[in-house]
Amino acid sequence: MAGFGYLNEGNPFNIGDTESQEMYNCRIERGFIEHSEFAVPQGLYDSTPSRSVTLPSGKQLVVDTTGALPHNQSYAGLGTVRVKSGETFSRFGIKTPSNYSGISTYTPDYPTDFVNITGVVTAVPGQATYSIQLQVDGTTNINYADDFVFRYVTFNGLQLSADSYYWFAGAVGSTDAGKIILVLNTPPASPYLIGIVFHKYTYPARIVKQPGLYFYAITHHDPSTGWESPPVFNQIEISEAYLNAGPGTAFIKFTSLKASAEVLALFPNVQIKLYRIPFGGSEYLLAKTLTGSIDNTFYDDTPDLNLGSILPTEGNTDLPLESQQVISIITHKESLFIALGDDSRILYYSKPVEHDQFPAQNFFLFDYPIVGLASHNEYLAVLTTKKVYIIYGSGIGLTVGKVDYDAGLIARNTGQSIAGRLFAMWSNGTSDANRRRGILVFNGLRAIDIGLRIKDALDTGTWFTGASSASLSNRNTVIDNRFYVAEIVDCVQTGDFTSETKIFNVVYDTYANGFSLYDSTLKYDGEDCFVYRTKEFVASKLDNPRLTQYNKGIWIRGQGKFKVEFLGDGKVLTTASFDVSEIDVVTTNVKNTRYNSFSLRFTGVKGAKIYDWGLLL
Repeated sequence: MAGFGYLNEGNPFNIGDTESQEMYNCRIERGFIEHSEFAVPQGLYDSTPSRSVTLPSGKQLVVDTTGALPHNQSYAGLGTVRVKSGETFSRFGIKTPSNYSGISTYTPDYPTDFVNITGVVTAVPGQATYSIQLQVDGTTNINYADDFVFRYVTFNGLQLSADSYYWFAGAVGSTDAGKIILVLNTPPASPYLIGIVFHKYTYPARIVKQPGLYFYAITHHDPSTGWESPPVFNQIEISEAYLNAGPGTAFIKFTSLKASAEVLALFPNVQIKLYRIPFGGSEYLLAKTLTGSIDNTFYDDTPDLNLGSILPTEGNTDLPLESQQVISIITHKESLFIALGDDSRILYYSKPVEHDQFPAQNFFLFDYPIVGLASHNEYLAVLTTKKVYIIYGSGIGLTVGKVDYDAGLIARNTGQSIAGRLFAMWSNGTSDANRRRGILVFNGLRAIDIGLRIKDALDTGTWFTGASSASLSNRNTVIDNRFYVAEIVDCVQTGDFTSETKIFNVVYDTYANGFSLYDSTLKYDGEDCFVYRTKEFVASKLDNPRLTQYNKGIWIRGQGKFKVEFLGDGKVLTTASFDVSEIDVVTTNVKNTRYNSFSLRFTGVKGAKIYDWGLLL
C-alpha cells in the first residue's frame, strides 16, 4: 500500500514516504489524487487582493491606473481610487471647493435698504416718562414692530448716552399700544425736544449688528449619493468702526458662488452648502443650500435661530481620494482603508459606514513603504516592504502592533488571509547566487517561511544586466478558502538582453499543509492533465541506495484515463496507459533492469483518479 502527499523538492531519497518529487495540477482529496485547476485571475482588478472592493451600497471601488505613468499601468501599479461601473470610471467622493474670495461686507443704503422711523415729543420740566408716537420719515404714523432696529435718542438734536435712558414698547391693549415708552434717568429742567430714531429694513434677516469675526464653511453635496466634500473655510470681520460709519448695521454678501466645471462635469446636480457659526457659538450650522450649477449672488439672510444641521465633514480631507499613489484598498470594521505606496507610507481610513469621509487625523504613518493590506481574523494586516503590522480595534479606537519578522522584501499585494492564517510572498537578493524567495505564514505576532520544500520552484528566473527579475509576478488568489495560489514567472536568459519565460503557479493547501504546482499548458493526449511522481525508492527495501535489479511489476488502483511511467535513476523504463470506467486494480510488468533507485510518475486527465499503487515483489 502506498499513500500520496504533497510536493517536496528536497533530496528525493530522503523526503517523506508519501511526499512527491513532482506534482502538477492535482489535489489530494480523501487519500487519492485527481486533476484540479488552480488558475490565477489575469484582470487589472482581480489579479491581486486589495485592488477592488464592493461597498454596501453596491458601488465597486478599484485602484485605477489608466491615468498613471506607463510603468504603473498594471494590476500591481500605483493609481487612484475610482468608482467602476462597467468600463466607466468616476471619482469617489466630491472634490473640496476651491478657495472662495467672493465674500464681502455691504453697508445698507437709505432708502433702498431701510427707512427712518422717528418720534418726537416736547419735554415737560420734571417729567421722566414719555409716550412717543412713531412715524415713517416724520410723516405717516406707524406702530412699533419687533424688527425695527433702534439707533439712538436725541435731546434737542444731540444724542444722549445709552446709560441715561431706557425704552420699551407700549403694552398691547393699552392706550400706548404701538407707541414707544421712553424713560429718562434724569427728568429735564426745560421744555426741550426729545427724539427717538429707529430703522425699518426691507430685508431685516440680512442685518448684522454685532462687531466681530463671522465664520463660514462651504461644501459640495451630491443629493443622489449623499456624498459631501470636506469644507473650505472663510471668515470676514465686521468692526465697530465700520458699523458706526454707516447706519449701525451691515450685510454679508456672497458674489458668484458656483461649483467648478470639473465638479459639475461629474456631478451635474451638485449642491453648494453654506455653513455659519452663530454669534457666540462654536459649531458650523447649515445656513443655505444652493444650486451648484448657477452663479449664486446673495446676502446671508439666515438668522442664528434658523440655522440648521451641524457641518458633518469638518476636519475631513480628500487627500486619499485625490492621491495617485494608491497601492491597496480594503474595507475593514465598516471603514474604508486606503494605502499609499512607494515613499508615501501612509494608511488612511474613513469614518465607519461613511466611506467617502476621511477625517484628517485618521491615518497611520509607517517606517517602510506599504505593499498590501489584508483583513485577517478580527484584525487588519498592513504589509510593508520590510515589516508587517497588525491594526486592532475599530473606529477611533485603532492601535498598531508589529509582527516579529525582518527578512527580505514582501511582494506587492500578495497578502491573503485563509482559514485563520495570513500568507504572503517575499524575496531578496539580486543575483542567481544570493536569490532567495519564500512564502510567509504569520501566526500571532510571529512569521515563519514555509517555502523551503519548494525552494527550486520559488527561486526560478534569471537576473541579468539591463532587465529586472520577474520571478514573482505578484498575481495571486485564494480558491475555496483553502488554497493559496501565487503566479511564478520562470525567466531563462537566451541572449544578452533577451529571455524566454514560462508561467506556472505555486499552490499551497492550507488544510493538508502541502505544496503543489499548476501549469495549464500540460496535456495528455490533448487533454488537460495532472502529473504526480513518487519519491525515489529501492526495490530491495535496503536503506542504502545501490544497484538493484527489478524484474517484477507494479499495480495501480485507479479510475479514468491515465498512464504510469516507471523510472530508474530518473529515466523512463516502462510506460503503460489505462482507461477504466470504474475503480479497478490494473498491473503492468517492468523491464528487467538494474538501477540505483526507482520512482513512478502518474499522468491523468480530468476525471481520472489514482487511489493506490504498489510493487509486485
